[in-house]
Amino acid sequence: MPPKLASGATAYIGAAGGTPLFAVHNPDSSQKILSLLGVGIVGRAAASAAGQTGLALWSGPSVLPTGTVTTPTNVFSKIASGSSGVGFVNTALTGSTALTIALPLWTYYWATAAGAVQSPGFFDVAGLLVLPPGNQGALGLTVALTSATYDVAMVWEELPYLP
Repeated sequence: MPPKLASGATAYIGAAGGTPLFAVHNPDSSQKILSLLGVGIVGRAAASAAGQTGLALWSGPSVLPTGTVTTPTNVFSKIASGSSGVGFVNTALTGSTALTIALPLWTYYWATAAGAVQSPGFFDVAGLLVLPPGNQGALGLTVALTSATYDVAMVWEELPYLP
């Protein structure tokens, strides 16, 4: 997926029709397995009020959402084409089914400027989340912290599906 810069996250807990930072849907007809390799997140603007949020991956079977599609960018060619996956960037996944939490990644806590902690920025997921045809994966923050923005990215590889 292309990196999303200065994204103001909404709260996402895998609910049907929710708005994650990123999502990828593997269509029933793809004949590919999408294997998530990594996730990146960097805080751009800190929250203006104290709070805590968790970054996590959700996954599960779903119909193709009707939210605004973002064409995934090929990491090798840097061209937005060729992926079997259907991408979504910070958009409501209208019509999707609920997903279950697959992999909690990170907690961000903000009390004061001196007490904010935001690391690490890259998570080597190494294929721990796989999406066979008809499944969807999403990356989201459990709580939307006031005024906080993030730069985020998601990378996967596409493998042959041999049912």
